Amino acid sequence: MLTGTVTPDLSLQNLHLQQALAAIAMDEVPNALHHVLHAKNEADPSVADALSEIVALLSAGELHDAEHEIEVLLGEEVHAG
Repeated sequence: MLTGTVTPDLSLQNLHLQQALAAIAMDEVPNALHHVLHAKNEADPSVADALSEIVALLSAGELHDAEHEIEVLLGEEVHAG
């Protein structure tokens, strides 16, 4: 299912964030929440607040904003739109 969506040298936190992005792309909000919560459990305290915000965005159905915030945390180039 996730073939080609992650790189092998990711931290466990970033792996879960990549899986959350894949879930968002498939409109699977419960799965995305699951992965963000796992990422939060693995997170450095400096990003815990950002992950809490992502949980809130997903819970509110704000998928585009949640996706953007995950991309920022991953340091990915953020898409327009």
